[in-house]
Amino acid sequence: MVSHQWRRFAFFSKEVVKDDGGEKWCELQDVDVTCTASGRGKLLIGDSKGVLHFVSQDMKVDTKAIYLQRVSHVVQVLKAKQNIVVTVGEDEAERPILRVWNITPKPGDSTCLRYVDLTTLNKTTTSVHVTCIVVSDNMSNMALGLADGTVWLFYRHDITREQRHKVIHSDKAAITGLSFNKEGALFVATESAVHSYKRVSDNSPVSTFLSSEGCGLGLSLLTDHHSYHQFLIAPKNKFLFFTADDPGNNLPMDGTRSHIAWYRGCLVSVSFARRTMLKQDSICDLTIYDMSNKFIGFTGTFPPVKALLVEWGSLFVIGKNNELYKLNEKGIQEKIEILKRKCLYDDAIQLAKNNQDDHMNLIKAHGDHLASKGDHDGAISKYIGTIGHIEPSYVIRKFLDARRIHNLTQYLEALHERGVANQDHTTLLLNCYTKLKNVHKLEQFIRSDGELNFDVETAIKVCRQATYYDDAAYLAKKFNQYDWYVHIQIEDKQDYEAALDYINKLPSLQKKKENIKLFGKHLMDHLPESMTR
Repeated sequence: MVSHQWRRFAFFSKEVVKDDGGEKWCELQDVDVTCTASGRGKLLIGDSKGVLHFVSQDMKVDTKAIYLQRVSHVVQVLKAKQNIVVTVGEDEAERPILRVWNITPKPGDSTCLRYVDLTTLNKTTTSVHVTCIVVSDNMSNMALGLADGTVWLFYRHDITREQRHKVIHSDKAAITGLSFNKEGALFVATESAVHSYKRVSDNSPVSTFLSSEGCGLGLSLLTDHHSYHQFLIAPKNKFLFFTADDPGNNLPMDGTRSHIAWYRGCLVSVSFARRTMLKQDSICDLTIYDMSNKFIGFTGTFPPVKALLVEWGSLFVIGKNNELYKLNEKGIQEKIEILKRKCLYDDAIQLAKNNQDDHMNLIKAHGDHLASKGDHDGAISKYIGTIGHIEPSYVIRKFLDARRIHNLTQYLEALHERGVANQDHTTLLLNCYTKLKNVHKLEQFIRSDGELNFDVETAIKVCRQATYYDDAAYLAKKFNQYDWYVHIQIEDKQDYEAALDYINKLPSLQKKKENIKLFGKHLMDHLPESMTR
């Protein structure tokens, strides 16, 4: 199970929300909560008396009575120009009413833009039990799921105006979840299956059967861009992900969940705690899974959970007696410091990358850590990853010990491969080859047919100093270092005929004169006949 494999960290802090006097916040203590939503700077809480409660960031509460009896569903439309909220509730028993609201800064003054008596839409029965509701981002489509397995789609125009409606899905199993993705495809979850519908407004929408496993009520959601806007359901011991066309991934995860939510790339899961032997059945476990980085960011216990809400950058948990808990995510730097203290550098680096944060200093720190532990091979591989960001001299100084010459050579080679080596680096690399007596590497370096990535004159000097005269001569000739070539042939190899032949073939008279002036005496002493012809 993934829940046993992923590392666990304390990346969230938990607090009980308090009022201005420092006491536990209890504004909703006597409210019978029936539904919740969040967005646009408010927590929205519906109750069994038909009242919608608006909780602001300072924990002040405004209310508006919107039904005579209960509010069963509330949806905050996040991307509308106006502050649009959709509700379903009852003015009289067994008669659900859908209302679309324009919420004003003073919620009590909010106006109802649309009214639909849902019992009038069902031609077969007047009994309508709504289980879930969803609105598309552009507000052109709205879907209602029913307990009898039917999904109604409202389409054409936008939801604030009168729309056409039709049955888009019919099943024997109750509808437990609905979501529209960015492209407007509708996902439908039932107790026993998952379907998707594309081109929902057409006369014949494209239907795809995705899974023979379904989920309980409220155990489905649409992920954000961190997980590619997939539809997710939470049956027992697993999470299933879907696109509109494919079943997607199966993620094994222990437990039977009561609530799930999505928070900044993280999956929030509430499950029943395994404490039956201790008779503590009233405790829930809340776990936050970081889906991008593959670790658990928080685990904690709560009283029975009524709802999970995300607003103001925090995660809120409504408990059994309407007490409110807040989970605050720690900043990226604080998370990285926690990982560094645990020497989990690979996790810290991946976390920084995923958050588009500078990670080169982390790679350097990882290299330092490995070097301090004596893992010089591992350290040098990390330092190579910092080339172009960390000053090479910092690394070179750490490996000047003769015992580390192989690691130093590896780093210097990487500097040249990436075209950032200077003359000193070339000198040092060639000296490493000569000290290692690695003729193959030396020749491979200087005789490469690829792009020149070292200083030629420096390489010639090092080869001469190490008595690799043939290699020095090769470089001088290949890169038209005329004077150097003649020097090598006469002073190092004493090959006077080769030197004279080379001088005779020089491209300019001036170059010929310069070399005869420098080496004429040596050539006369050893090749008198050739020099006087």
